[in-house]
Amino acid sequence: MKSSVLLSVFLFLLCQYYCSVELPLGPKLRLVFVLPSNHCLIENQVFDVVQSMWAAVRYSTKRTNGLIRPADVGILVHVIPGCSLLEENQVANIAEFLQQLGPQVEALEGYTVYIGPTPGSTCALINDWVAQSKLVQAAYGSLRQIDYACVADSLVRYYAKTAPRKSAPGMRYNLSAVTIGIPNEGLYRPLHSFLRQRGWRNIAILYERSTLALQNAGVSETIAFLITHANGDEENMNVFFTGSFQWGMKDMPIIQKGQVAIVIFDSGNVLTYDIMRLYKLMLGKEPNLGAAAQSTFLMTGLPSTSVYDIGSKLLNSNISVPVAIATGMAVGLTYLNLKANDNTIPEETDFFSTIMCGIEKFPILPNLTLYFGREDSNFIMPYDYYFLGFSENVTQNNVSVIGANFDEIFILHSILLWPRDSLDDIEIKVWPGGSSGPEADHCLQSLCYTGNFELGLLSPIQIALVTSTLLTIFVIGCFFE
Repeated sequence: MKSSVLLSVFLFLLCQYYCSVELPLGPKLRLVFVLPSNHCLIENQVFDVVQSMWAAVRYSTKRTNGLIRPADVGILVHVIPGCSLLEENQVANIAEFLQQLGPQVEALEGYTVYIGPTPGSTCALINDWVAQSKLVQAAYGSLRQIDYACVADSLVRYYAKTAPRKSAPGMRYNLSAVTIGIPNEGLYRPLHSFLRQRGWRNIAILYERSTLALQNAGVSETIAFLITHANGDEENMNVFFTGSFQWGMKDMPIIQKGQVAIVIFDSGNVLTYDIMRLYKLMLGKEPNLGAAAQSTFLMTGLPSTSVYDIGSKLLNSNISVPVAIATGMAVGLTYLNLKANDNTIPEETDFFSTIMCGIEKFPILPNLTLYFGREDSNFIMPYDYYFLGFSENVTQNNVSVIGANFDEIFILHSILLWPRDSLDDIEIKVWPGGSSGPEADHCLQSLCYTGNFELGLLSPIQIALVTSTLLTIFVIGCFFE
């Protein structure tokens, strides 16, 4: 373990800013990560990318029956300045790095997989670059990507060009990337179920403007359309306003009276253990949220069968679960290809070919396993959703969360298990002001709700839904800086 840590630190220092890019020569799998140098997001104060990747490598390689060892995986972390494409010539820096990467990927035997990008404005540039990259004769000679944080409408993306030997059975798929972030339609299912089951109808959609979230305005319009047209002409929710979000909601009288519910989720990272650590940090910085915190639900998720555990060791670690999942999936895909080809890297088999033929199991970390693949004509990634709230100690007694255990901060209110569309309630929420919470429209809950539930597209940004008797819900897209 010590040698792995030293190696990861060495690789991290190897590519600061403008250095020459050199991929490790020997490994069966090379993982590439571009990391902004600045602490642009609050996540940087909680998670360590390099440690997250090595943790997944160590665990997942133990499940490969000896075909892959940690030494068979090389990690290259390239650090660039700036928080967004608008800062410190970031576009040119990323383009130069990817240009240097291309010939090496083509020349080396073994798979090269881009992990990421990180949340923010680099998503479109890097995703399109990979999709437009050169396809060569050997299937392993092209750059692949496992995305974990960007806005997505689908679990997979395809190369813009046709692969050589496309007629070969293992080369016909042409996948350039998969995303293990929840795509739009996957997020819409738990969100719609949660709101419908509680009967919250009228909605205002708010979003934060930021260079790290340039897509928010357009996404808010998408959300408005989908929520208001989810069931055709049947009973639907009503979006009556969209606009820019302003902070300071905790002081609003309507919240203090317990007439508002706030439901927050970050679609770039819904992973339960990450969200809990982030909000513990934020509560430590802003401890007196009062009625706003008391009215909050956090919509979080875990890969199906990865049971929620309030005592999980991940809660006291610096491991980013999405980064670990992307890394573990890359190891798992490499293993499946080696296993099917007598422990050799095949020239005529697409890196993602195994998930085109069925659903595969990818061990990531203890009690964390991802299932991903194609069922009939659709790709699926089963997730369970956990709606958490803050304890009364945190919201009413102003107890410091700095040294508190996670079970002293968070309460599990509801669970939505795959593939159901109704939630199981675990613990009743205590609302501010002795209220019973926002008024419910029972036509969304009971027999007068007769529409067929269909998944729509919901763009995955960080969102919060705020409900009250008058405006029943606000939807807020924001990034915490």
